[in-house]
Amino acid sequence: VLTSAFGTPTLAEGLFPEFSLDVAIQHRLDLLKGFDWGFHGENHLIYDQRTYLVELLMRQDKLSMAHSIETRVPFLSDDVAAYAKNLPYDMKVDHTGEGKPILKRITAKLYGNEHSYRRKMGFTLPISFILGHKSGPDLLSTLARGLEDAHILDRGARDRLVSAVQSRDDGHARRMLWIVLSLGLWHDIFFDGAARSKNFLEIPEERKRW
Repeated sequence: VLTSAFGTPTLAEGLFPEFSLDVAIQHRLDLLKGFDWGFHGENHLIYDQRTYLVELLMRQDKLSMAHSIETRVPFLSDDVAAYAKNLPYDMKVDHTGEGKPILKRITAKLYGNEHSYRRKMGFTLPISFILGHKSGPDLLSTLARGLEDAHILDRGARDRLVSAVQSRDDGHARRMLWIVLSLGLWHDIFFDGAARSKNFLEIPEERKRW
């Protein structure tokens, strides 16, 4: 399901032997049950809460805890979340399409419009840096082979993805390549004792023993 969210069905089918588009679609249909189709905007927000935002919060929690950092998400306190949920849609997204209008008006009074209405900056994938680094392509190939040996990744998939990324600005291919890299690191560290990645990265000894 996660793979289909970040890449096209064709890419996903060419990467993972057990990928099923039917399963991914059914998962989404289950999430849409009970929606009032007269309120498309509100439905989009609810769908986002049930999918992407769940993964985002989980990732934030795991990454911070892995480095012994205690984080706080004040806008997700029960009272704030319940209040925001019950607001009319036009107070969540205004007529111009601007999201979080109430919060931005409040912060603009404190920090100015330049801060509150600046362009959103998300997490950008460092694929160009990795492929351009002297050991980057070798790391990707090594991890991909580990996934191939475990029958998680189709053989030759990594080369096809790299070719797609280098030949054109293919956002789907870049995201899928990032999935292969992340999945490869996870599998190597937690199942193979960092046998492949230890030659490229500094892996703490306690992780290698997991």
